[in-house]
Amino acid sequence: MSSVLSPVEDAWLEAWIEEQVKKDIAAEALVNLRKSRPWVRDIIAVLFRRPNGLTNQQLYRELRDLRGSTILPKPREFEASVASALNRHNSRSSCWTGKEIDALFYQPKGRGTWAVHRDRVKPWLEANGLSDV
Repeated sequence: MSSVLSPVEDAWLEAWIEEQVKKDIAAEALVNLRKSRPWVRDIIAVLFRRPNGLTNQQLYRELRDLRGSTILPKPREFEASVASALNRHNSRSSCWTGKEIDALFYQPKGRGTWAVHRDRVKPWLEANGLSDV
């Protein structure tokens, strides 16, 4: 025995399905945006414009400004997330396990200041399928 929806139920079901499709499309778009804009890419974008590097606080401020204009999520532990990305791409870090191409960041004036190896940016972006900064 099959049941037939009333026009009201049919309209409600159609609207609900449409809403679910919109949510799925939005979720997929956010996933794609996050893949195309990882923290490392944004850190590169900020530091590339500053050949002499930036202090931690200056870097955090510029990253907040850069990310503030997007729908990208901002982690609760913002500074820890940035520090983790920096250390994963710093060959002198105790957590370093990468290849030479991944050694993007260094500390030109010791702790508290970061810079990017400008010559390594383009190969790293290309190897990771990311657009130029």
